[in-house]
Amino acid sequence: MPSAFLLKPNNSKVSSVFKFCVLELLTNLNKSASKNIIFLFTNPRGTFFKPGNASPALRALLNQINSAEMNIPLTQSDTFFVDNEAFRFLVAKSPPNNVRFSDEDASELG
Repeated sequence: MPSAFLLKPNNSKVSSVFKFCVLELLTNLNKSASKNIIFLFTNPRGTFFKPGNASPALRALLNQINSAEMNIPLTQSDTFFVDNEAFRFLVAKSPPNNVRFSDEDASELG
């Protein structure tokens, strides 16, 4: 089962708290787990569903971590984007909520 790290694509710095959490998690995982790490970027609409400014900072952190024993890739196949607006739209229009949207709003959201 993959381990996921959640990030916002518009964060240009890796905070010390995030770095600490990543390093602590990795010290407690078997080295082979590095093959099962994925990255989830939340609220990606503002960056056209790309990692945005977070990518260079995340790559720098991974370069510090990666070694002969552990290599955490950052590629398209292990990077995913989750947009909360689309999810909220689906929940709102589904039973029991049944919220009605104008045609214009519906075409923008879903």
